[in-house]
Amino acid sequence: MVHRILSICLYLSLLQHVHAQLVTTVAGVPEIAGYQDGTPYNATFNNPHGLAADTIGNIYVADRYNHTIRKIGVDGMVSTIAGTPGISGDQDGAGIGALFNEPWGICASKDGTLYIADTRNNKIRKITPDGDVSTVAGTGNFGSSDGNPLSSTFGNPTGIEIDEVGNIYVADHLTHTVRLISNTGIVSTLAGAPYSIGKQDGLGSAARFHRPYGLTLDNDGNILVADEWNHLIRKVTPEGEVTTIAGVGTIGLENGVALEAKFNYPWDITVDENGLIYIADGYNYVIRLLNPVDGTIQNYVGTPLETGANDGVGDNATFNGATALALNQATNTIYIGDAYNHLVRKIITDETGVALAFLEGNSAICEGELIEIVAQPQIFANYEFYVNETIVQNTASPTFISTELPDGQNEIRVIATKEDGEVVEAIKIVNVTGVPTPIITPVGSTSFFEGDSLTLVASQGDAYLWSNGATTPSITVGEGGDYTVQLTYGNGCQATSEVLPIVMFIEAAVPTIALISETNTACFGDSITLSSSYIEGNQWFKDGWPVEGFTEQNVAVKASGIYQVQVTSLDGTVLLSEAIEVFISNKPIQSAEANFYSVGKGIEILFSSNVNSAETYNWNFGDGQTSDLENPTHSYSEVGEYPVTLEVITFDGCTDMVELEQLILVVEETGIYLPNAFTPNNDGNNDVFALRGTGISDVNMQIFNQWGNIVFQTSNQYGWEGICSDNTPAPQATYTYLVQYETVGGTQETLSGHITLIR
Repeated sequence: MVHRILSICLYLSLLQHVHAQLVTTVAGVPEIAGYQDGTPYNATFNNPHGLAADTIGNIYVADRYNHTIRKIGVDGMVSTIAGTPGISGDQDGAGIGALFNEPWGICASKDGTLYIADTRNNKIRKITPDGDVSTVAGTGNFGSSDGNPLSSTFGNPTGIEIDEVGNIYVADHLTHTVRLISNTGIVSTLAGAPYSIGKQDGLGSAARFHRPYGLTLDNDGNILVADEWNHLIRKVTPEGEVTTIAGVGTIGLENGVALEAKFNYPWDITVDENGLIYIADGYNYVIRLLNPVDGTIQNYVGTPLETGANDGVGDNATFNGATALALNQATNTIYIGDAYNHLVRKIITDETGVALAFLEGNSAICEGELIEIVAQPQIFANYEFYVNETIVQNTASPTFISTELPDGQNEIRVIATKEDGEVVEAIKIVNVTGVPTPIITPVGSTSFFEGDSLTLVASQGDAYLWSNGATTPSITVGEGGDYTVQLTYGNGCQATSEVLPIVMFIEAAVPTIALISETNTACFGDSITLSSSYIEGNQWFKDGWPVEGFTEQNVAVKASGIYQVQVTSLDGTVLLSEAIEVFISNKPIQSAEANFYSVGKGIEILFSSNVNSAETYNWNFGDGQTSDLENPTHSYSEVGEYPVTLEVITFDGCTDMVELEQLILVVEETGIYLPNAFTPNNDGNNDVFALRGTGISDVNMQIFNQWGNIVFQTSNQYGWEGICSDNTPAPQATYTYLVQYETVGGTQETLSGHITLIR
């Protein structure tokens, strides 16, 4: 790249216009994941995770969950240039005959060749201008091996960039390194130490990263890295010298002096022709601007800590998952991969565009709801608004308001006219949800005798409001009248049912319920028997709902609730009993655990419990010792494995017992260690891959296969018995492990390496 010298005055002039930046949508439908080529606002993406621009202004998209590489041409049309939509795999070939597996990163060389970080395949791929896909580096196995490109390995590569002489730089996410593929084809580790987590600056392997995500090249040829889990922005020289240029390394949102700033999982980074650095600050939901001359940082566009898909000026715009930034050098325009909104966006800096933003409502509303949309900036002479190609407003007002958008997808278009007659336009897609009319279902006849009652059940909703003021899914009524229910659905839409008239007659025989058990209360796991005064024709109800199979005269119930019985007389009259309430106590012991499951002889273990209303406790430690304390401590004098149980008696006389899920392992003081192989053949010898030693707790284990996929993970359990998370036996192979645990002193420790499973 050509080095450009920018004066401080020019920097300050640029920064004065930060809040005049206009964010617009380039392609995609907000919050709609899909696969569709074509015109910009009909095309759909599924997590557009990486972006690149070529020298003439085409934008290329690594469409992660569609497993494809897409193109947004200079005419705005979206097409697929490589990968089979919706099908993951690892296959070179021509165009859509090739296969990718979640491509996260992409860059373009000056000759138009695209380079892809094929993340889940652990490979670097390339696409020639005529569409041929081939592998540049990586075997597909998860690892960090350098050397010959086709025998090298990567660990989920995410960010990728190429310099003017053909050197490729890769953010190798899960090995915590920055890798280099030289223009001679040799793979090396430029900075960081494989699998070593930290935030140290330094030269080469002395430096440390924590999941580096996106990277770019500045105008001096340095590599700038969004160091995601360190919440830092780092600079790596071509020689591998790493320095921190922004951030203190803790989560937050603070501007000002760059080295005192805070980020919240920065994901990507780019540099414009003037050397200004733009940062996609992930969970702060903003794009930040770093001035390398005076060392300050500030918000550029986006509403801090607020998600959304609004276009607009400055902090009126909203994002949800800005995972990619790319500079279109043909126009000096910054493009944004707004992954969780499934959109590609751009930032217009010269006030030649217009955007639509929601003031009331959003891209998904209920039928009949108010929608209020404003065009930004509000500086033009006239605004024409169209709904689905029909003009609905033509005034100087930049605001459009309606409650009459039809059910389905609606295209809202504005054409703004400047004082000099130039026109610009923008589009918003609004999906209107039709609201179903609620239905009231009577449980029995809508005509009943005085003294009886009737249960009315509303169709499914998320909140209920009956005409008598009740707010439950069903009501029991004992009077005639006109009944309605208003439902509120999960999307916030509301609707009211038609009127259901209820008629009450005088006198009728009503079934009664007798309590066969001694009391209407019972312990967890026990039952209470209820008896109907009718021998036949019974239908029992719980909380207003019929219980399937409960049609006998006597029923044993095991759950708390309000029970009724309904019968139908010979003349067809439906009769419902008075209600009886049954109380079944909850399970007393919610949990029981130890703070250490692997200790040395004589080390105190704290046993704790979460128990509802216990009067007495009885811990049995498995070595002949017991305790009646709620949370006792105990130490073991002999090496071995000990089962521990807890039995409690509640104040109402209920008993419960549990056994700890893990045995207490008591060992000699041998330190903390992991085996390098195990044989899960149930012979009692080395059957489990587990962290051994004393004074360890909160053990978290992850096992990765050769492709970097997680095959097993557990939290604070004994270890891996060679079974995958889908309950299938893991094949004989060498796996990568990551084990995190806490010591007696509360220190968090991490171990990683390889374990061989032998069958």
